[in-house]
Amino acid sequence: MASSDTDKIVADAFRSEQLGLFPEAIEGYRRALEAQPDHVLAIARISRLLRDLRTDPPPPLKLVWQIPLERVWETDWVRFLVSGLNVSEIVDGRHQEFHDGSIVVDNFLTPSKRAYYFEMLKRGHRFALVHLSDERYSDDYGAYSLANVVIRNYWCRLHASDTRVLTIPLGLMNGFKLTARKPARERRHAWSFAGNIEKSSRPAMLRTLAAIAGGHVHGSDSSGPWLLKGVANPTQPLAIADYAELMSETVFAPCPAGWQNLDSFRVCEALEAGCIPIVERRASYDYFRHLFGEHPMIAVSDWTEAPAAIAELQADPNTLEQRRLACETWWQQHKRTTAQRVQDAIRARLSGL
Repeated sequence: MASSDTDKIVADAFRSEQLGLFPEAIEGYRRALEAQPDHVLAIARISRLLRDLRTDPPPPLKLVWQIPLERVWETDWVRFLVSGLNVSEIVDGRHQEFHDGSIVVDNFLTPSKRAYYFEMLKRGHRFALVHLSDERYSDDYGAYSLANVVIRNYWCRLHASDTRVLTIPLGLMNGFKLTARKPARERRHAWSFAGNIEKSSRPAMLRTLAAIAGGHVHGSDSSGPWLLKGVANPTQPLAIADYAELMSETVFAPCPAGWQNLDSFRVCEALEAGCIPIVERRASYDYFRHLFGEHPMIAVSDWTEAPAAIAELQADPNTLEQRRLACETWWQQHKRTTAQRVQDAIRARLSGL
């Protein structure tokens, strides 16, 4: 049979599938594969259809780490997100573990990794993909169409309308823990910043905020110990416990952009510490409104707007504390809601059509 004839059989089967005529669609895909066993589209379509038609409950869920745990900043956060599910953990890192009912945690997706997810599909395995670290929007998204559901951080316009993709906040880095959240009047620093002070808009931010009394800056030359190699006498980043302590003593937490993305861990960490974050937005692009929906954080399009926003709240201690509490309570609710959405999506998407 000519390749064009096989393509026509696949196209007819696809139409049957969209009309809900699943037995006819399956028969069509099988005829196509009899004629051309390596027809990738036919393999993908019949594998997906047979998998999605399964009505048996998945076996006990497995959280499969495809990233060495020592290189994952978000293990605590991911575990929190799935904490309402009964899961066991497997550390793979070589894309060799294949299990029905998997929650696969991966990052830096490349075309070569797609084969692993395609094999999961061909085996009829139902799985969720937790995609981390796509800060530059440069990963390969081919695996998205193979997973039952994708959970990713960094809001992306490309995936915003895809019902299989759930975007979540970056969350907290491992070890970010607080003993208490103080009211604004008991915090030592009106504002503080710790991190690389040379990135993006950060020099302009610090020049502007220098006019606000009571600030504290801990500048560092890098964002992680693995970047320190070859750097002479760098200013060490704060340990995560020390950073959490600093945030617990801070009222306003400026959260500038990184090299490219407006988002960073410091946003959720500031919220967790009960600070009032100050985030950036760009013309016609309010990233954090897309990510969070309505939120009580301060958003500025230019850092010169920040001093006035801070001064207005500082003028009335009651209003200041109300805004701080609004950020704290909103985040705690949003955090719980996010975990519930993740768990609901996994339960629903791994249970068939």
